[in-house]
Amino acid sequence: MPARKALYAILLCAFSAAAHAARIGEWTVFPAYKDATRNVVAGEWVYSLSSSNLYRYHAATGEVQLFSRQNGLNDAGISHIDYCRAEKCLVIVYENANIDLLYDNGDVTNIPQLRDSELADKAVNNLDVEGSQAYIALSGGVEVVDVAEAVLANYYAVGHTLSTTVFDGKLYASTTGGILCGRLTDNLLDSRNWAVADRTLTASDMVAFRGYVYAAGTGGGIYRIDKNNTRTLANGHLVNYLHSDGTTYMLAGNSSRVILFDTNEKLTEWQQANDFNDVTRTPGGTYWASRGLNGLQAYAPAAAADTLAAQGTPVSPDSPAYDYSYYMTYAGDTLLVAGGSLNYAGIDYPGTFMRYAGGSWYNFPDENISRRANTNYLNLTSVIQDPTDPAHHYATAAGGGLFEFRDGHYTACHNLDNSPLRAMQGNDRRLVRTDGLAYDTGGNLWMINNEVDTMLQVMRPDGSWKGFYDPEFTMLQQCERILIDSRGLIWVTSRRTAQESRAGLYCLDLNGTFEDESDDRSRFRTSAYNEDGTLCTFSITTSVAEDRNGQIWFGTATGPYRIDRPEEWMDEGFTVTQVKVPRNDGTNYADYLLAGVPINAIAVDGNDRKWFGTASDGVFVTSPDGLTTIHHFTTENSPLPSDLIYSIAVKEQTGDVMIGTDRGIAAYHVGTEAENASIDADLIRVYPNPVRPGYYGRITITGLPYGADVKITTTGGRVVAGGTAADGTFTWDGRGPSGKRVASGVYIVMGATADGKKGAAAKITIIR
Repeated sequence: MPARKALYAILLCAFSAAAHAARIGEWTVFPAYKDATRNVVAGEWVYSLSSSNLYRYHAATGEVQLFSRQNGLNDAGISHIDYCRAEKCLVIVYENANIDLLYDNGDVTNIPQLRDSELADKAVNNLDVEGSQAYIALSGGVEVVDVAEAVLANYYAVGHTLSTTVFDGKLYASTTGGILCGRLTDNLLDSRNWAVADRTLTASDMVAFRGYVYAAGTGGGIYRIDKNNTRTLANGHLVNYLHSDGTTYMLAGNSSRVILFDTNEKLTEWQQANDFNDVTRTPGGTYWASRGLNGLQAYAPAAAADTLAAQGTPVSPDSPAYDYSYYMTYAGDTLLVAGGSLNYAGIDYPGTFMRYAGGSWYNFPDENISRRANTNYLNLTSVIQDPTDPAHHYATAAGGGLFEFRDGHYTACHNLDNSPLRAMQGNDRRLVRTDGLAYDTGGNLWMINNEVDTMLQVMRPDGSWKGFYDPEFTMLQQCERILIDSRGLIWVTSRRTAQESRAGLYCLDLNGTFEDESDDRSRFRTSAYNEDGTLCTFSITTSVAEDRNGQIWFGTATGPYRIDRPEEWMDEGFTVTQVKVPRNDGTNYADYLLAGVPINAIAVDGNDRKWFGTASDGVFVTSPDGLTTIHHFTTENSPLPSDLIYSIAVKEQTGDVMIGTDRGIAAYHVGTEAENASIDADLIRVYPNPVRPGYYGRITITGLPYGADVKITTTGGRVVAGGTAADGTFTWDGRGPSGKRVASGVYIVMGATADGKKGAAAKITIIR
């Protein structure tokens, strides 16, 4: 049986950064808990699946507990949940087919075998728990999990399966080819032991209730199937959810009614317009509704009306609205997040504009913006705060124009009707593609208007506009980021290479004269020679940043590049730098920094270290010159929700580095200069500690100042290891000067600031 690990739920009151004073080297995760889609009643707790994350609410005490990878879950992006009363645990199935069992006492057992299997069709469609068995409906069949033993039990390859249930000793599986059933005592691995229960009906959900199988037809209607597999129509309404406790009630509903079947199969309908994604019922008769962005809400039948009446206030933890973080930036101490992208996969992300400040999240409300602006309010691509007014914001969109907000609410949309912004074709407002917001020192707001020849547009402080024409712009389809560097040079990244479109980096030099274009210079490069005379192609150029020395770093699908002399970009003899990292293996060989690693984001922290967010390999943190990799954070060694990184933003006031992934946001606390200049034994952390038999990884010491001198000694004072904590963190492989693993015992960590004036100590216990 797989080992359990203890999970300590994060209490809501302690979740915010305001209540949690992060120490150097610590992580904080910010899962979204706003979009309630499914809930499960489990004794005194109600579990809520919201924004693909999980929390639970205790109705009697009002306590909220939040769950994530930071405090014990083994993955992010939850697809389905159901409760196993027999084993007192919540079964959690993730989008990638990973499985967790969350027990009532807080322990977690992981079952990763389905995720790690070579099974081709394992997209998760549904989950049903019956007794101590969990049945997972997959695109290729049904996976059976023995919850009592925490192992995979069987896999039945019956085809694309939408839902399952158990009735009369048979497993029913609704597939795209109809509903099949097989007796559980038979060998269901043999396809001959499956019978057809209904050839034409496909069900999005099925439950067993008082002697029948009830199926929610994908085309509408609730159907009743008896033991002879005879189908009758029980209710003609299209339903979005279907639940039953098996004996006392069955619930179904849609956006206009909630339908209750009681023990006598008496049907009660509450007819009301609603935003319910899901409704369940407690034994005491309280109804819990998952209401999307309106949270988890308790209801009871209204005394004088044929409706359900809300009880109390909705449960809605302080969090981001969604786990979307394609673009992030800081305005002072306020983090701004945009949750969409100009993508060509047909994915429409809801208009997501979020703000994090003072330990709390504010999600800009939709407020029927699409209707009011008469255009799409989807796929927001960048956001910015007015440097003269912290209550004034703008957001660009993959289609729709430039949206304006004041005091956290929508006020206007700038598009082809009222500005020089143009559509990529015709006069369709939905095709006004904008991105890349940036203010210059004169208070001018720069932006990208994609796929038009006047791609760079600027809104002056007085509200008037100025456009910059370049024939190169017609060849650029997906420009995303603008950087205005310390010299006033305007850098623009071009991402997409398709048909005649080209990826690369564009630079515009205004020569210090914003209004006079006669002295402007510009150049777009798709490639350049590096310092070794090798031609480098800038395919899928995604990001650009300026470091403390004025050098420009940009990321591409083939790795990062550095521009040492940006003023030479226009010159014919220009060369780009690929940082060469010595192998230090006794040879004179070196490798280019992260060569071949697709880079999605680049950020520079207060100590000039470089943070590289990758497309599939987490985050690399290097020394200022890029020669030393200080950290490589992945989902394997950190609470990162995903190894796909979209954006990175640095808050210099506190030393927090915010990392946006495709599954949510996490923060790593680097520390401020004041923190890094001092050392305190109470802040030093060692993990793992103790080091137990069988552990062969590195031992990590955090909470040290940058550049601290570190020595590890025996209790007798003999030095066994040492070095420098370049970023406040020191790692030790557990070996002594001879290269052999040190013996069991207690070892002392001695740390001192670079000037040697301050020191502290910690202990490591090693058990061999």
